[in-house]
Order: sequence, then structure tokens, then C-alpha cells
Amino acid sequence: MTRSVHREATSTWTLAVDVGDTTTAIGLPGETLVVQSRRAGDPLPLRSLTDRSTTRLGDRETSTERIVAEMLGRALQWVVDRQRGGPPTRTVLAHPGGWDDTDVARLRAAAASAGLPGGTTMPAPVAAVHAVLGPAFRGVAGVLDVGGRTTSAAVVRAGGEPRLLAAGAPQPIGGADLDDVVRELLGEHGAGTWPAAIAAAPWPWEVASRAREELSARTSVRVLEPGGGEPVLLGRAEFERLAAPLADEMIGCLTTVLDAAPSRLDAILLVGGTGRTPLLSDLITLRFGRSPLVDRHPDLVVARGLTAARRAQSTEDCDDDPYGLGDLGEHA
Repeated sequence: MTRSVHREATSTWTLAVDVGDTTTAIGLPGETLVVQSRRAGDPLPLRSLTDRSTTRLGDRETSTERIVAEMLGRALQWVVDRQRGGPPTRTVLAHPGGWDDTDVARLRAAAASAGLPGGTTMPAPVAAVHAVLGPAFRGVAGVLDVGGRTTSAAVVRAGGEPRLLAAGAPQPIGGADLDDVVRELLGEHGAGTWPAAIAAAPWPWEVASRAREELSARTSVRVLEPGGGEPVLLGRAEFERLAAPLADEMIGCLTTVLDAAPSRLDAILLVGGTGRTPLLSDLITLRFGRSPLVDRHPDLVVARGLTAARRAQSTEDCDDDPYGLGDLGEHA
């Protein structure tokens, strides 16, 4: 699946890449933003990169750096095939705020192996602040990034050059766990309506994920039985009742970071594709007494922030690296 928000061509430009749990968000010139789904069977790219140096795919051990490089290479090829005006001349890559220098170096090496041009890296929470709050914001922002399979949190001080105050490691909980709640509800509702074999069968994650996303925009959704029979009605209220403990655990990631680095938050950003879930916004408001800011396209926020930050950096000094992480460089 690919979703394009805007498009504009130029001859010299920077490619922005945010590799998520289940999608890759790409920023192109003119605020162009697209989402490119990972191939079925791909492991979680960034988690595998930091968890271990190799992972088993089928019957063989494969370098996790190579896996990420292949994903980045597909993203680059997708862009080259579609972007008029030639390939990118620089790259800016997002990474989780909790990464150390070793983790970032492995991402840079994977990018170089993929053939991405030299550039910089940036913590994803910093990019989110660039995108949502802009250069005029002065204060401290909490950023909760809820992806398809992981959740991470960070605290960013903005004003001049944004910087991380604290960040937690990505935790293994995300939208897929909420999809499991939907699958459970589908099985319960279908038990009295559909043939027993269909009601008891595991529901495809695509069906559950689509139903969950629709529940983010409406109070109920009808889901057809796979054979085209009688639909069942799922309500947001019953979903939220079962999903609340999971949502609390996700929000707890931000609480943990604030416990480690106490700060008075002037804003809370809810980003990542699962950030559309109203339950998360409601529980954040209850816990922190402040409603989170949720972009219309929360899955694209980081990529847009990378593009905005790079454009601002180029205006000031095209050779400067404000995040101190250097060029992507060469990789033998």
C-alpha cells in the first residue's frame, strides 16, 4: 500500500526516511509524504537491528543490518522509479530516541549499504516536534509514539535547537495488540451468527486492523463474515472496555520516562499509526490533565518533521549537522 499526500519534483533534494514497525514513511520535496508497507514476512526492522546482529529467516541466519539495508533499498528504488528530477542527493533518517551511538551507527551502515546518499540521522521524537509544534514553540514536549508493534516515549525541549531530555527504549506493545482485541470480539460476536468453523477460526490481521481503524473514526463498524454472510456489529465502547489495559500500558511508557526525568510538559504529542485511536487520547487526557496533539496523519509526522528540519538546516548552513551524528558515509 502506498499513500501520497503531495508531490513536487526538483533536481537537488533530500530524502527523508522513517522506518516504522509495519510501514516506511518517506518524505520527498514539496512536503511529499508517502507510506510504503513492508513485505509480508519481513521482521520488525529496527527492533531486530538493536536486539541482535543476526536473525533467523527460514533455515538460515541473516544479518539484521542486511535486512534493514534491503528495506531501505526498496524504499530508495521506489522513489527513483517515481520521482522526476533524478535521485536524492542527501538523506535524513529517523531513529528511536532511546538509541545509543552504536545503534545509530548500525542504521547509518545499513543506509550506506542500501546505496542511500550521505546525510544525517535524527531522533524521531525531535522530528515529531519539528513537524507538529514548529520553530515557534518554546517549552517541553512529551512524545508518545505508538506503532504497529512497539511503543516508545521521549521528552524533548524545544526552543532554538530541539534536544532530547530523556527517552525510553521501544516496548513490545502496539497496534497489533489492539487488533487482537478486535479479533477476540469478532469471534465472540460471530459465535452465535456464523458457522462454528468460521467463528472459531483466527481472523486475518488485515480484517481486524481495518475494523480497529474504522472504529477510530466512528462509534461502530459492521464486519462481514468471510463467506459473505451476515455481518456483525462491533461497537467502540466494547472495544475500548477490553483495550483499556493495553492502552494504559502504552501510555505508561511516557510515565516511565517522566519518572526518570521529571519535567512539566507544555505539550504532549501522540504520533505513529496507532495514534489515531481515540482511547489513547482520552486516557492521556485523564492521566496528564492535558489533551494530546494528534496530527491528521500521525503515521507521517516523523517523516514530515525530518523534511522540515533538513530544510531549515539547509537554509542556515547546508554543511552543518546540528545533531552531531555526521554523514552516513561509506560502507565496505
